[in-house]
Amino acid sequence: MNGAAGEREIADADRLARDPLVSVVVLTYNHADYLAEALSSIAAQRCPFAFEIVVGEDCSTDATREIAFDFQRRFPDRIRVVVSDANVGTIANLRRVVARLRGRYVAFCEGDDYWHGEGRLAAQVALLEARPDATLVHTDWVRSRRGEHGWQVDWRRGMHYGMRPSLLVGPAFATFYSGRAFRTCTILHRREIVDDCFASPLCRDTYAFMDTILAAYALSRGSAAYLPGIGAVYRESPGSIMRSGRRARLRYLRSCLAFDTVARGYFAERGDYPDGYRWEQAFGLLVKALAIADLRTAAFAFADLWRHYGIASFVRCGWRAVTLRRRRDAWEAQRLALGDETGDVAR
Repeated sequence: MNGAAGEREIADADRLARDPLVSVVVLTYNHADYLAEALSSIAAQRCPFAFEIVVGEDCSTDATREIAFDFQRRFPDRIRVVVSDANVGTIANLRRVVARLRGRYVAFCEGDDYWHGEGRLAAQVALLEARPDATLVHTDWVRSRRGEHGWQVDWRRGMHYGMRPSLLVGPAFATFYSGRAFRTCTILHRREIVDDCFASPLCRDTYAFMDTILAAYALSRGSAAYLPGIGAVYRESPGSIMRSGRRARLRYLRSCLAFDTVARGYFAERGDYPDGYRWEQAFGLLVKALAIADLRTAAFAFADLWRHYGIASFVRCGWRAVTLRRRRDAWEAQRLALGDETGDVAR
């Protein structure tokens, strides 16, 4: 299957599952050191249904493409690889992959992250099918950080430890931007939600991200369901936009403000779009710009805060940001509160 600008799909049409229930999107660029672990963790899922893994390989300069092709040969019944002759960028890569999906549900895993638990995907599908009000189901997650002896993961407690259940389950649109709550590599979406989001004015190729946009859209359409237990490992790799230098971080935050401007108009009729999202991005931009003496960007961020918030609103949003990050509940108490959702992620 070929497209414009040398875009093509590497797949074995005769051996692929005809009607996969789930499509797993794996975007990858220069992930040669990590991609095998990501694909192995997804391919290892034990499911009573067929699923596909669609890899969007964005013209890497390392061995990422060869690794993707090798896995496609090893798992011809479930892996498809989309490539092109030139780098197209994160959002365009995501768009072209999403346009090719066949599943009723969609999950995501960046090429430098990986999943945990061979029963995770089946449990998420069962939960989403049992909850017609839910537009997504997600799990807890842990970080992987490079240490003296390679990549290290602290499995003792997940990132959701101590978070209030109201931030994880139910109508969570007001806190869609909580980075600890809705981590992309843990989420299973309904396909129609993903398609509608990409067709909406919210999704623009000029943004430096897509995860927050999709979470906001999904949670504006329904509730969040939750599968307790660690379902993914998020790797803090040096090549990500969050760790590609201070200037890249500033560009990311300005992109967040651009999205917020569009989102405020798009969700205006709801009346419950959260002021806290813009506050966190603008305040973060101000602090980080001052840290590198970028006075022009700092002035821009200060003016943005002044334009959108009065003193009372500024203080209220700041307090809200602090309380969102405070760990309040004991983990076991939280798990009991979430106990009606489902059981643990199968390990």
